[in-house]
Amino acid sequence: MQKRSNLSKEIALIAVSYFPNVFMLGSNLKRYSDEVGLIVLVDNTERDKVNLDLLTEINNLKVIYNNENLGIAKAQNIGYEYAIRQGYKFFVELDQDTDLPDGYFDKIINSYISLKKIYQNVGAISPLPIDKDTNESYSNLNIFHSFEQVEAVQSSGMLVEKSVYVSVGPKEEDLFIDLVDWEWCWRAKTKGFGIYRDNTIVVKHKLGDGYFKYLGFRVGIASPIRNYYQLRNALYLLGRNYVPIKWKIKRIFIILLKPIIYLIFLSQKLLRIKYTYMALHDYFIGKVGKI
Repeated sequence: MQKRSNLSKEIALIAVSYFPNVFMLGSNLKRYSDEVGLIVLVDNTERDKVNLDLLTEINNLKVIYNNENLGIAKAQNIGYEYAIRQGYKFFVELDQDTDLPDGYFDKIINSYISLKKIYQNVGAISPLPIDKDTNESYSNLNIFHSFEQVEAVQSSGMLVEKSVYVSVGPKEEDLFIDLVDWEWCWRAKTKGFGIYRDNTIVVKHKLGDGYFKYLGFRVGIASPIRNYYQLRNALYLLGRNYVPIKWKIKRIFIILLKPIIYLIFLSQKLLRIKYTYMALHDYFIGKVGKI
C-alpha cells in the first residue's frame, strides 16, 4: 500500500460517473484512495440503473446519488461543495474515462507547489492527456518546457486550490456538459489566474468515441446528442468577450464544416443533422441546461 504524503492528505478527489463500468471504476478508486484524503463520487445515473454497493469497501469514499443526469457541471459543483464542507484545501477532478497513474496525486500537488514558487497566481494545473488507444497527445506539446501556460485544460486530472475555486466561482451549469472545463479556465484567466499543464505528468484518457484524420486535421467523433451540446454551447461562448479570439475563429470554422463531415464520414447522419437543427433552434430561443 502506498503511503500518502502530508500534502496529498489535503486533496479531495471529485469524480463524476454516468452509467460507469462499476468494476473498473471501483478498481481505480480503490487504488486512488490510498493517495488522497477523501473521494467524492457524484453519480449522475438515472435511479436504479446502477449499483455502486461494490464501492462501500473504500473507507474514504463518499457517494452522492443524483438519481438523474444533472450534467457534469452540476455534479462537479456538488462534489466541490461537499469537499469544502469537509475542510479540504485542494481538489482534483476526475471522470470515469481517465486512468491516473500510481503516485499521481503526490506528483500533481508537488508540481503545483513548485509552480507557485515561480508564479503567484496559479489557477489550476493539469497533466498532459494522451489517447488511451494510440498514446497520442491531445494537446500541442512544447517539448522544451515542463510547465506550460495554456488557455485551458480538460478537467479530468486538474488540480485546483480552494481559494481559486471560491474566487472564480462554480462550473457553469447552464452548459450542462460540453466546454464546461474550458469556460471555467477562461473565466479564471479574467480573474488574473494562469492555467498550466505539467508535460512531465502523463495520463491516459478517452475523449468521446475516438477520432479520425482528414486533410491533416484530427476530427473528434462524438455521439449525436453530444453534437447538440457542442454546437449549442459553442454558439453561446462565441458571444462572450473573455473567450479567446483564436478559439472563436477556429470554432466558427468547425461549426461550418461539421455538418459536411456528418454527411460524408459518420454514421447516424440524419440524427446528427436533427440535433444540429435543435442546437441552432435552442440557441436562438435561449434554451440552456439539459436538452
